[in-house]
Amino acid sequence: MNNVHLKIADWYVLTKVNRTIIPIACLFLGALLVGNLTLFAVLPIMSILLIYASAASLNDIFDVEIDKVSNPDRPLPSHKLDVAGAYFIVLVIFLAGMLSTYFIGQYLNKPYFILIGLAAFMLGIIYCSRASKNFITANGILGMSHGFLPFITGVYLFGNISTHALGIGAVIYIVLFLTYNVKDFKDKEGDSGQRVTLPTTFTERTAKKIMLAIFFALLPMAVFSNVLFKLSQVHFWISVIASFALIWLGIMLFNGGGKHSEKVLNLYRYVIVIYILSFGL
Repeated sequence: MNNVHLKIADWYVLTKVNRTIIPIACLFLGALLVGNLTLFAVLPIMSILLIYASAASLNDIFDVEIDKVSNPDRPLPSHKLDVAGAYFIVLVIFLAGMLSTYFIGQYLNKPYFILIGLAAFMLGIIYCSRASKNFITANGILGMSHGFLPFITGVYLFGNISTHALGIGAVIYIVLFLTYNVKDFKDKEGDSGQRVTLPTTFTERTAKKIMLAIFFALLPMAVFSNVLFKLSQVHFWISVIASFALIWLGIMLFNGGGKHSEKVLNLYRYVIVIYILSFGL
């Protein structure tokens, strides 16, 4: 194994820390909904960061050939890190995450937290090894691991799971299931011949129309969620504005090519976070 000499920026890219903002927001919302949000919520967020960082690093190992085309500057395809070194990083971060879930679970008297952490990592393995090859299964796993599971974890750690919480968790899952494949438009060249995605299955024009239709579908979903869960008008208007923002970002991504795609995708994640957190208002 080559020595691991990664700069801070390389660690950030390898572990995809910016993408943990969605599961962190879901965990935060779960604690907020049960009315027991305290500073202790910071503790499980640390575990979330570690476990998702280990799964993200594992994903880079599986995607190294695709990244040679779509993301050649990432640590593995650019040879800043070899595969053995990447596996070592995955193992160390994973063990640190599991230890943190154990001790935090003991501290909060929630012994099943370690099992939730293990489940999150196992979902990551399923995504990397099999599910990512098809956008339907990929979105299904990501909706569960980045949305429903961390949200229910927040509810479990700081309160009790109810049918109301399960319903909101289901809506979050559906939103992520429908929208996560927007990233495929950025990676379409690397995915070609490797994965079944909207841009590789349909013509580019058709794939864009389908994605925009999905974004527009979030508008009636916002109305439905507001009525079903008796949420505030603040949530309603935030979710409506977020839906229009996703439509706008989708159009920007489609028209801008690869030049600004990463910035657009980061904005997309922030909008999704705002949409998710609005359920707590």
